[in-house]
Amino acid sequence: MSATPFATFGTGRTMGIVVAVAVIGFAAFLLLTAYAPDLRSGRDGGSHALSTSAVGFKGVVDLMRDTGTPVALIRDPAALHGTALVIATPGPDATPKAMRQFLAARGGRPTLIVLPKWLVRRQTTNPAWVEQSGMLPETASVSMIGGLGAIAACRTGTRQFLCGPGARPVLRTADGIVLARISARPLWVLADPDLLDNHALATLAGARRAVAVLSAVSPEPERPIAFDLTLNGFARRPNLLKLAFEPPFFSLTLCLLAAAALAAFHASVRFGVPGREDRALALGKLALAENVAALLRLAKRAHRTGAAYATLVAEDVARATGTRLSGDALVAYLDGLGGTPAYSTLARNAAEARDDADLLGAAQALHRWKETIN
Repeated sequence: MSATPFATFGTGRTMGIVVAVAVIGFAAFLLLTAYAPDLRSGRDGGSHALSTSAVGFKGVVDLMRDTGTPVALIRDPAALHGTALVIATPGPDATPKAMRQFLAARGGRPTLIVLPKWLVRRQTTNPAWVEQSGMLPETASVSMIGGLGAIAACRTGTRQFLCGPGARPVLRTADGIVLARISARPLWVLADPDLLDNHALATLAGARRAVAVLSAVSPEPERPIAFDLTLNGFARRPNLLKLAFEPPFFSLTLCLLAAAALAAFHASVRFGVPGREDRALALGKLALAENVAALLRLAKRAHRTGAAYATLVAEDVARATGTRLSGDALVAYLDGLGGTPAYSTLARNAAEARDDADLLGAAQALHRWKETIN
């Protein structure tokens, strides 16, 4: 028994597995490409509400949640239009243009901006942690809010304060303004991030100071608070890949996948060398005879061929016996060869056949007579 069929089956199955793995891998690649920015954990040592580093604000998020305050994290720029107090923690790389867009989205809604202060670098052994490498220049700390008025940053040691006529003090110490309100709208600026970041919450006194700062801008404990992540590069941006996997376009994606699966199934059925197609009109005497027979059946005249078949039998017997007679003389000669019934009777029955059944019977009788004579 040949092993070729089994080898063919194994090859087809292997190719099917390879194609399935490739399709699944490509689909996973597309999904991860589309949603990779949304799936970032934020453990990158940055100064935002997802970071667990010393300059991050994950601690104050957990603190507010543990004390019963509703807390949200804003990745979608459309959510900036909400009424909750939004706390923005821009990093040193935040631009004035990005801050203007952020404030325009907020409008006149309550907003707290926490200024940056530290220059840090990520640890090589633990990228979620950072190492201090200095302090930002005072001008760099307030550069992104330069369009809000006459506000500057000033320092006493490592403490950072606000100064300038544009800062209306809300919380201050003997050294300067810690928390200021800008103009008449509900917009506050916190000068020193060390009052809210994870480093500040390392002690109970630091946690109490953080609660005091948030109470100054949001005196109602049940009022929701949201931390902005759009200024830190975590904004959800629409793209074509996301549209393909989200309603209402996801139904179209499913239809395209189904069409691709049907095409793959059709290709797998035809796996291998395609067979040669037969000619529409075959060559040779046999094909000619079959075509003529098909035409006679189509015209319902097949029973009219009995006389021709009888003549064919007569000519065959004449060649076999060596006679050169024809016509009535040949018929008389064949009757004389014997056989019952005689040839003439069989030929007349074949010529007078009324349907295919009569023709078949007459042809069989002529064949038996021929076999008897031979």
